[in-house]
Amino acid sequence: MNPVGPKRKLIDIPDKEFWKVFHGCGGNSARTAKFFGVDSATIRRERISRTQHLNGNASIDELIQQVQADGYLVTKEAQQQDYHFDGVKLFKLGDCKVTRLAFVGDCHMGSRFQQISNLSNFYKLCEAQNVDAILHMGDISDGQRMYPGQEYEVFKHGADAQVDYIVNTYPDAPSGIKTFLIGGNHDESHYTKGGGHDIISAIADKRKDIQNLGFHQATISFGKISVKLMHPTGGVAYARSYRMQKIIEQMPPDEKPDFLCLGHYHVTAFLMGYRDVMGFQLPCFQSQTPYLAKKGLYPEIGAVIINIRWIDDRITGGIKSVNTDWISYRPVKEDW
Repeated sequence: MNPVGPKRKLIDIPDKEFWKVFHGCGGNSARTAKFFGVDSATIRRERISRTQHLNGNASIDELIQQVQADGYLVTKEAQQQDYHFDGVKLFKLGDCKVTRLAFVGDCHMGSRFQQISNLSNFYKLCEAQNVDAILHMGDISDGQRMYPGQEYEVFKHGADAQVDYIVNTYPDAPSGIKTFLIGGNHDESHYTKGGGHDIISAIADKRKDIQNLGFHQATISFGKISVKLMHPTGGVAYARSYRMQKIIEQMPPDEKPDFLCLGHYHVTAFLMGYRDVMGFQLPCFQSQTPYLAKKGLYPEIGAVIINIRWIDDRITGGIKSVNTDWISYRPVKEDW
């Protein structure tokens, strides 16, 4: 007898009865569907819903595995990236012809090797120098499960703990300087390995001085001047500027920015007008971790402040001069 009739819908079947039938059918969705008089897709949805109900801690990955067990191919949709923003409107610079920007990245907050004291000092320097905006190249958090043993290098575990710590601890500027943030690969690990947490959005929702620019890359324009923020992947090349050169070389001519800023590599490099792009590869705010030590890599701690003089004119407009200050710090031990 079909237990699901006009007067008894599948949703009315108790969990205990549903699972008894499902397991009695050998865990087969098609046979279970035939028993209840519904289609297989309905049973699959019901399994996911009831599993999540029975186990509130079931992760996205576990639910995906259940659907894949039924023969479906499931992929996670990548975080949105490569936004374009009008910096003049965002920063409310009006007709300002001198733009002072700070470039920072790879703070890895939640790591036992973070450099929060040096980062706070840099924000005070930005305040003193009347910086218009701070552009962050990603990896504001240390993430999770990035490599074997990382769990021993962090003191804040999981997405929620790292978000709360960043919201409460990441420095701000009393004058209201905004930080414009893209997510890096460590930030994205909370999404790909931690149940789909978009921590960049979560941080920006709780900190009004931080604006979410998406993941991996974004472009901000100031009239005719454009700055591209990127958090690429891969290791440091033998020649430090090599990765940056290759990125610039692969850019379509009509999409080249005036400034390219790279995070991720934790060491500095600078390209002056390479194929009409001024490139900055940024240092970081994380001291040498055991993971880096095993690879023979030593990070550089610091950030950059640049002063751009420009004219927003159709004929004669463009960059007139750029002054660059590379700010360096020595590592502070146990800065957490």
